[in-house]
Amino acid sequence: MTTIVATRTSILADSQASSGSPFKTNKLRVINTPEGEMLTGGCGCLTELTFLVNLIEKYGLTKLWTLHLGEHWPPRILKNGDTDVLVVTREKQIWMVDTQVSPMAVDMDWYTTGTGGDFARAAMLLGKTPHEAVEFSCENDPWSKGPVKEIRFKRQKRDTA
Repeated sequence: MTTIVATRTSILADSQASSGSPFKTNKLRVINTPEGEMLTGGCGCLTELTFLVNLIEKYGLTKLWTLHLGEHWPPRILKNGDTDVLVVTREKQIWMVDTQVSPMAVDMDWYTTGTGGDFARAAMLLGKTPHEAVEFSCENDPWSKGPVKEIRFKRQKRDTA
């Protein structure tokens, strides 16, 4: 698994994924959806993670739940059930999407998930920064390894009209 920390402006993760034997990976992506640019980071089965992020990119968050009713469901690829994707929007909202493909808004300034999520949550509650929280998880969770990676939105150009 892994450690993911989402804030209202960024997503941070460790650098390891474990599917069978652990290997290094980048689980963070900036995507363009019908609703605008979003940050994504996830944990769990990498094929499920990729599939969910691609669904979010194609349909956006608000229409994702309708896949349950349409021809796309049930996808055979979502069988592990331990995959979570955290999404941060430009409007500084945090969302969690799991293999049930039901986006849930997180009404907090930050949210953690993954095998190291509890360690990160404890560190954040004790006043550590998100970066320090993921580092703490890497030191204490056997399935989280550094270095810590972070993605943020690029600054948007202002219209000067």
